[in-house]
Amino acid sequence: MGESLIALLIVLAMSIALVVSGIKKVPGIGVLLSLAGVIAAILLGYTSLEGIGFIPQENWLQTIGLSLLLGVGLAVLGVILIEPLVEKLTGAPHDLSVLEDVRSDLKSLLTMILLVWLTVAFMEEILFRGFLMTEIVKVLGNRVLALAINILIVAVVFGLSHWYQGKSGVFSTGIIGILISLIFIFSGFNLWLVILTHGFIDTAGLWLMYGERDKQLREIVWKP
Repeated sequence: MGESLIALLIVLAMSIALVVSGIKKVPGIGVLLSLAGVIAAILLGYTSLEGIGFIPQENWLQTIGLSLLLGVGLAVLGVILIEPLVEKLTGAPHDLSVLEDVRSDLKSLLTMILLVWLTVAFMEEILFRGFLMTEIVKVLGNRVLALAINILIVAVVFGLSHWYQGKSGVFSTGIIGILISLIFIFSGFNLWLVILTHGFIDTAGLWLMYGERDKQLREIVWKP
């Protein structure tokens, strides 16, 4: 069986697991199953940590600084532009009920930020950018059109895996996923950069929710 066919089967299996668990509103199951598959692929020698983007960093301070700028910038862009436009398009608000405690409780905020850094940023970027995107490259190649299709496929899977945020959340997450995938490609498939960027996106987004800062920003930009 050729490498491209094996990669295609892996992409299909992982995408189905992530999408179905997202639609069933139990995204953790799909993430854990897929992560187990990635670990098995590494242990069996099918791929490697460097193969999925864990590239040694020549300048960690530069990587962290760039990811901080990108993460905060994308978080603010999401609040003031992407989310409002998506809600106008779908006619439905984002379902952020799982995060509502963050708005008024510092303990919940700090707990969620810790969770983001210990699990979400690492797991999601390893799966969606580090593994899925590199596997799709094995199937489609790395020409411009192939990379564009790659980005679109991963954005759809990424968005649908966040179905618990409602249909507006699916679109917003998919758009953010496109932007993160572009960062991944233009950085030379540097997984560390997108992991840190993802972490800062979620951290900034949670901080904006705390004290209703996200709503205040949106009102400033979209005031009547």
